[in-house]
Amino acid sequence: MSMVIEFYFDFSSAYSYIAQGIIEETAARHNVTTKWKPFLLGPVFQAIGAAPASPKTPKGKYLFHDVARCARAHGMPFAMPKQFPFNSVAAGRAFYAIDAVDPAQAVAFARAVFTAAYKGEEDVSSPEVLAAIQKTLGLEVDITEAAKTALKDATQEAQDLGVFGAPTLKVGDEIFWGADRLEQAAKWASTGGW
Repeated sequence: MSMVIEFYFDFSSAYSYIAQGIIEETAARHNVTTKWKPFLLGPVFQAIGAAPASPKTPKGKYLFHDVARCARAHGMPFAMPKQFPFNSVAAGRAFYAIDAVDPAQAVAFARAVFTAAYKGEEDVSSPEVLAAIQKTLGLEVDITEAAKTALKDATQEAQDLGVFGAPTLKVGDEIFWGADRLEQAAKWASTGGW
C-alpha cells in the first residue's frame, strides 16, 4: 500500500520552486499522491538559530547558482526574485483558504504563485499581485481565521517534525529534505521503505 508524500514548502524557498515543478510527475511515476503544506521558514529558522541565505555569503552565492542550475536541468524557467527572501504569509494564508474548499485549486494557485515569483519576478508578497493571480484562476479568496490558523499550525507541525529547511518531504514517519530527494521520497512512499 502506497503512502502520501506530504510536501512542506515555503513560497520564499527557491528550492521549493524546483520541487513544485517536478513533484507531481515524480509522484505519478511511482503511483503515489501528494499533500501540499505551505509553512513559514522564518519562525523555523528563528527557533533553530538559522538565517536565510544571503547572496553575500559563500553559501548564498552557491545557492543562487545551484538553484539556477537545477532549474535548467529540469527545463524550468528561473529568475531570482528581486526581493529575496520575501514575505510569504499572505500567499500561505490564501493557499489554505482555497485548500479548505478545493485542494486541486490550491495546488494550481501555489504553482501560479511560484511562477510569478521565480519566472515573472513579481512581488508575490503584494496583495495586488496575489489578487491578480487569484483572478486569473477564477478564484475569489476570503482569508478566514481558519486559513490563518492553518498556516500557523502547519508551521508548528513542521517545527515539531524537526524541519529545518524547505522543501521537506514527509512519508509516514520518514523525512526527506530537499528537492533532490523527491525520487527517494516517492520510492519510499510506493514501497513502504527499503
